[in-house]
Amino acid sequence: MIENFLNQLSDYAPSGLSLPSQAMGPSLLRREGADGLQADTVNFHPIKAGHCLIPIVFAMLLMLPLSGCIKNDIPLPYQRAAITAVQADGAVGVSIDEQACTVTLDMDEVCDLSAVKIRSVSYNYPNTRPSIALEGSFDLRTPLSFTLTTYQDYHWKIQAVQSIERWFTVQGQIGETVIDPATHRIFLKVSKSTPMNRVTVKSLKLGPHDISVHSLAPSTILDFTDAVPIVVSWRDVREEWTVYAEQSDMSVELSAVSPRARNCYLRADAPAERNNGFRYRAVGEETWMEAENIESIGGSFVACIEGLEPMSRYECLAYSEEEETGIQEFTTGAETQLPNAGFEEYSNAESQNYISWYGAGASKWWDSGNIGSTMAGAANVISLPDTEDFKEGKASAKLVSRYVIVKFAAGNIFSGSFGQLQGTTGATVNFGRPFTDRPRAVRVWIKYQCGNVDCFGGAPEGDPIRPGTPDNGQIFVALGDWDYRVYGGIAESPVCVNTSDKSTFFNPDAPAVIAYGSCLLDRSTVGWEEVEFPLAYRDNFRLPTHIIISAASSRLGDWFTGSSESRMWLDDLRLVY
Repeated sequence: MIENFLNQLSDYAPSGLSLPSQAMGPSLLRREGADGLQADTVNFHPIKAGHCLIPIVFAMLLMLPLSGCIKNDIPLPYQRAAITAVQADGAVGVSIDEQACTVTLDMDEVCDLSAVKIRSVSYNYPNTRPSIALEGSFDLRTPLSFTLTTYQDYHWKIQAVQSIERWFTVQGQIGETVIDPATHRIFLKVSKSTPMNRVTVKSLKLGPHDISVHSLAPSTILDFTDAVPIVVSWRDVREEWTVYAEQSDMSVELSAVSPRARNCYLRADAPAERNNGFRYRAVGEETWMEAENIESIGGSFVACIEGLEPMSRYECLAYSEEEETGIQEFTTGAETQLPNAGFEEYSNAESQNYISWYGAGASKWWDSGNIGSTMAGAANVISLPDTEDFKEGKASAKLVSRYVIVKFAAGNIFSGSFGQLQGTTGATVNFGRPFTDRPRAVRVWIKYQCGNVDCFGGAPEGDPIRPGTPDNGQIFVALGDWDYRVYGGIAESPVCVNTSDKSTFFNPDAPAVIAYGSCLLDRSTVGWEEVEFPLAYRDNFRLPTHIIISAASSRLGDWFTGSSESRMWLDDLRLVY
């Protein structure tokens, strides 16, 4: 290889010089002149006068073994490709899990999963390339797998789920019907006065609405001495169901008692067509009172008795016609308030860069994003006590939105604990504190200074906030029974939110949420305003384990979107029972 190289290099030698065949040691230079070929022996020395070509050749020879080792060490940009939105015909909901790289389409029950038409797909980076065209008709009876490519490859899938609303009720039924879609079995109870060989069907639906055909019709009289088979079919689907019924020992059963501070929810099971109700009284009283506004739900009925006193003992019973249940005693709850809800207790105990709020016993119940924002210095504090502008006591909580070095940060305060920084892209926080009471509403004094959005890192699909529009402040409260092993947090604060991962953002519609309420501010207030917003309960009988309270001077702070001019003050936050 070296000899070939020298032969090629000789083409570029100065006139009158040719290169030797030996590259090392003393070299022969052949000089051709008028007298013919003359040979001289010279030493190979890079700095000898007249031998300027030799060091060049030597350097090039040294580079030969390196030429095959040159590589590009410049790293490619890191862009984690993700789907941010999907529009599909018949989809009543879309959930995107960036961590699992999965899109789940919640399809209407009449949709044909073998031909789901996807209208559009949006991505977080404009240079994202899918391995297949994702706009079109797809068979989603099995998940659709593909690859998204930016500078790296990411394996994603789109899957469809289809929930069918089903019901089956009969005359004289007690309690709700249990329907098991996995085994295609149905279980129910009827009153002891109902003949098992003459049970009348009141309502029936086991397949998608409008397109299902059942093997029997409502108002059919069935013999439930043995299990009853039912066939339902639609399109190319055929399902065989089995219905089991049994007689209850009682015609009425008190199935749930759920007391709060000033009211109590009751539920009982009895035939819907009978005269059903509840009676209650304080322990020690002789006169029973009737519960009002009885709501019938199939073979169950519910009511809420009002006007009770906190931390007091009561007793109740359910009745159906002349038959009564046994008496059950219950105790109403306390009107528990939150620690340090006036934001009066604070100190620099955690850091000299910022002030933290502490509750009773010097325990920190509230936290903020100060840990992250002040990494760049104490001047970047985003949450602090204000001892000059407050509504009661000696201070309020002031939340300041600002641009911190490379990211926008919304002023915030929340029940829970700050987690850790995620490089320069965000941070984790653990939401929630233990709490088992059930307030009706939240009342708080708020003052808000609303700026126009000058930092835009994105927004959820359909959100009206854009650069130049008014910013939004927000406070929300949620009660739930979150499991930290499912929601990524810790036992004390079970819900982990990672601002670098949108799939972890707090979801008020999550299954663990029992009650939720929020207050949105889209304008500046005229001084201090007292606001009250209700908590809407999705389940009146589930007991919460934690409460999440979160306030931010810029609602889309998790998206790094808001106004550096937005400010929020909070004071005297109270739970209303």
